[in-house]
Amino acid sequence: MTLLILGLFRLKNWHRHILRKRDLRARYYRRQARVDIKKGIKELIDSGKLIDRGSDAPIRYVGTFGSTEPDVIFFYTAGVHGNEYFAIQSLIRKIASIDVNELVQTGIQVVCVPIVNQWGFENCRRTTKNRVDLVRNSSYRSQRRDVPSYPLVRGWKSWWIKTFICPLFGQTWYYMGHELEPELIELDKIVDPILHSNCDIWAFDFHTGNNRAKTTIWRHDLDQREYVPNYLRRVLLKEDISFGKIDYAIDGGIHEYFHLRYQEIQAKKGISEKNRKTLNAFTFELAVLDDASNAKYRDQYFNGSVFEPHPKERETKLEREVKKLSVLFEAVKKRMQLKRKTAY
Repeated sequence: MTLLILGLFRLKNWHRHILRKRDLRARYYRRQARVDIKKGIKELIDSGKLIDRGSDAPIRYVGTFGSTEPDVIFFYTAGVHGNEYFAIQSLIRKIASIDVNELVQTGIQVVCVPIVNQWGFENCRRTTKNRVDLVRNSSYRSQRRDVPSYPLVRGWKSWWIKTFICPLFGQTWYYMGHELEPELIELDKIVDPILHSNCDIWAFDFHTGNNRAKTTIWRHDLDQREYVPNYLRRVLLKEDISFGKIDYAIDGGIHEYFHLRYQEIQAKKGISEKNRKTLNAFTFELAVLDDASNAKYRDQYFNGSVFEPHPKERETKLEREVKKLSVLFEAVKKRMQLKRKTAY
């Protein structure tokens, strides 16, 4: 009888042993990714593309390189969610591939923050040490002004999050906090001189897409297709980059926050919308999975490995995503060079 009870107990809890084994494996691969990221950051520091501001700084690594008198500024961020190592790795490799001398010749400056949420990165957490989601925390300022405020997600997804995700995970997923976090206050200081410059600005915030098989892009407006330039739209479609669904409106995401700050600064300067320089702020969710089934997605989602590709596919997918970013960078660079020539 005792053996039967023990057998039934083991049968009932067999999945826990599998999950524990998977979790240990996931931890190992995350640790390997973290080592690779730190190695990449060290190489960027040695090359002069990044500066280490010390472990006490809210944002530790910041880089500014290229032209000192730019016509165009590219602003890159990643690691807003600290556990999205794939996005951080992709951005670091992209930064490493940029030729500084070419930027100087073409009047382009690159400003990059590869890890916005340093504590989350070190502890493999989505949130800050205050358990605040920085994407939602960035809406704190916008919600205090008379600007449109969109729900986090719409339709049945909103019901799913309110009914299951928030009660299950509490303040670990979408908690926006009660005031701006130190990381965003510091990011604001980095962003401020960029927004005050008389340059065309292209801002990209990189994330790791959940179960997306395609790289997805969101712009600061809901009707994003209408506002994306035709030449860029063609590049996005060619590189298999899709537009994010309008029913997933990221309220106060970094890209929206960036846009609102720019509008505020330009209005204070008294510059009309017609005479303003170009500002395009985007959020990119890099593809992780390839046509995953719903069952596989659910399994990965609740076991914490949804933000990481399979280790055997990681290198291939990193190369693929970095190539997409490079093609996009080159397309914008050529268009800005053409604009510069016609201006003279």
